[in-house]
Amino acid sequence: MKDNLPPPAPLHSVAGLCTREVWAYPCWLRPLYLPFGCVLAGLRLLSMVMVSLIAWPLPLAVRRIMYRGLLGIMGIRIRCTHSSRQIALLTDGCVVAANHVSVIDPFAILAMPGATLVASSGYNRFIAFTAFLLLKCSGGQFWNGADKKAFSRNLHKLRTHPQGTALYTTPEATINNGRGLYRFRAGLLSRGLPVVPLAGRLILPFGLVASPLHASGLASFLRVLMMPWAICEMTYLERLERQEQQSGQAFADQVQARIAQHLGIAATLWTREDKHQYRQLDKQVRP
Repeated sequence: MKDNLPPPAPLHSVAGLCTREVWAYPCWLRPLYLPFGCVLAGLRLLSMVMVSLIAWPLPLAVRRIMYRGLLGIMGIRIRCTHSSRQIALLTDGCVVAANHVSVIDPFAILAMPGATLVASSGYNRFIAFTAFLLLKCSGGQFWNGADKKAFSRNLHKLRTHPQGTALYTTPEATINNGRGLYRFRAGLLSRGLPVVPLAGRLILPFGLVASPLHASGLASFLRVLMMPWAICEMTYLERLERQEQQSGQAFADQVQARIAQHLGIAATLWTREDKHQYRQLDKQVRP
């Protein structure tokens, strides 16, 4: 009887932003497909390494084309209402704040024009290596937010020469389950640069949950690679600028609310730390 209860609302409990199960609903086709999916994941990993190494020394324009082809091989499809030219004009010299929906978010972001991905270290080594290969293949850039000195230097250069660069960040700092957003951190959003909210959705077949509460990043990544396809929907919203009297956190809340409103989900006050605390407590009480 307990299993039939509806999930808690994200606004009432952090549990509403976390999903325990790997599969959201039963599907009779899943057991038939999964053996094929395991082989497919292996072939995709091999293709990723080979294409990335081949593309590495090639001109940027050629790498960009090959990267799009590689995403197709990996089964990652990108749906966007804007053209590449429109995205470049909208995001040039701006911070692009995206909700965090899965471990493959960076792969879709790197396909965007002028993309510079801002993230901290601490990823699983395998995923970090994968991201490094795709970074080189795509021609995108990466800023390590944990390296404060290098980050400050890069930010100074951006303010001096903003053309051709768009800083992509996920202010939630953790992955939500699509029912609501964790509270955005002010961080990069309060550095005096215009902010473009990016509302993302991930559509997966067979009821796969993108990031179950107790799954590792590596397990989640491999499961996505097993799927026949994964659709990343990316919607760029109107550019926002922080008002002079507005605090950094108030502006971050405004950006969060704008994305949540577009997606039709809750904008909550729960944080990454709340999620980690809930995960630890849930491990202790699990049967």
